[in-house]
Amino acid sequence: MPFKIDVLIVFAEADNEPTEHGQGLISEFKRFLELILGQLLNYEPNIMLKTGYDTVTAANMAEVAVMVSVVSESFISSEGCLDALDAFADHSGQSLPRRIFKVTKTALDPSQEPEILRNLKGYHLFSGDELDDHIDYNNFFDTSSQNNFWMKMAGLAYDIHDSLRGLTRQSTSGLLRPLHGVKTIYIAETSHDLTVQRGIIKRELEKHGYRILPDTMLPGNITALTAEIERLLKISDVAIHLIGEEYGEAPDGTDKSIVEIQHLMAAEYNNQASGEFSRFLWLAPQKRYEDERQEAFIENIKRDASLTEGAEILQTSLEDFKRVLREELLQVERSKKVYQSAGKKSDLNGKKLVYLLYDRQDAEAAREISNKITSEGYNLLTPTFEGELLELRQHHIDNLRNFDKAIVFQKKASDEWVKMKLLDLLKAPGFGRIKPIHGRAILSMDSIREELHIYSHHKLTF
Repeated sequence: MPFKIDVLIVFAEADNEPTEHGQGLISEFKRFLELILGQLLNYEPNIMLKTGYDTVTAANMAEVAVMVSVVSESFISSEGCLDALDAFADHSGQSLPRRIFKVTKTALDPSQEPEILRNLKGYHLFSGDELDDHIDYNNFFDTSSQNNFWMKMAGLAYDIHDSLRGLTRQSTSGLLRPLHGVKTIYIAETSHDLTVQRGIIKRELEKHGYRILPDTMLPGNITALTAEIERLLKISDVAIHLIGEEYGEAPDGTDKSIVEIQHLMAAEYNNQASGEFSRFLWLAPQKRYEDERQEAFIENIKRDASLTEGAEILQTSLEDFKRVLREELLQVERSKKVYQSAGKKSDLNGKKLVYLLYDRQDAEAAREISNKITSEGYNLLTPTFEGELLELRQHHIDNLRNFDKAIVFQKKASDEWVKMKLLDLLKAPGFGRIKPIHGRAILSMDSIREELHIYSHHKLTF
């Protein structure tokens, strides 16, 4: 049935008392949503306020599309607010997680919140995440609020917009793979400082036909959360991670933030996946972080190569990162068609490019092979071992995009290292590669397990 009310804001009357700056915070919040949602929807949304004492507004919850609950101590102690919450949950059924939004007016212990809201993502009307270290916003229009509160609420407006559009489309979004040629992209949940930027990237990719996951709120319990993330990664072609200044919230049962959990799980899945799966990581360019946990998290990413295998990492401005995403994801199919139709080759001086992959400890042994390759008339691409981890990784990715033939050379390097490089070769198209691969081979001066040879599709002749 068509909904008469687009958004119903349920709140405790004590939370909307007029301040010295003008109207109450909830009234100003309603005006803000009307402004932003109207621009997104291209029509004036019907947004109504309902206090715990109001027994008239939206008595029939079946007429309400989306509910926003403004949670506070007063809300929790209001029977009327809780009754409205329960009534909406009864009418919404399984669609509830996509139709209810939690706005927290002040910091609360999650155990105090109604069970219906407890595991939902919260949009805060305050700065800071800790119970004993936060600042409530009292003036909706001062500089501090516009720089912090408005950005968070813009993310909420975008999410409500998506929910309303989903309801009017009357379509399901079951977890089945999309039609051939349409990629599924997992955009990892972020800390609060990047909520808006994540929403912008999500919507831009959706406009180009990509399917974006998660498409529902992630569970708040670590056991259910990891199971859901694992399931979503398995049906995704690409994972995007935005890692900013804040460490992020930790789900129940762990001290690790959801940002770090998603990163670790995607890295593990990437190292195990046999098909094409690529990752994009953005790291905040700031060198100092207020939270020691966040600093340790980012330093671990830079130190541990296993966490960056199969990933393109940028520590630059977010605008530059979004430009890279556009180039790598949105333009790659068009570039492939241009390349195929024109029949152009990207060889240097008409010569094929051979990428000789070897570990640092095998650099001396690889010299003879390098000389042999160049003497046969090929241009040579080699790894580099000088510089920061991110620079080394970027050099490797550039080589994966450009080579024509590749050789994985092993003398002292471990079999695990060989497997990692072979998987990188298989996943080269995921790094934005356009040109076809003409050959891949393994060259070992010592014995290597026979199972590795299944990755050698073509032998190179020199």
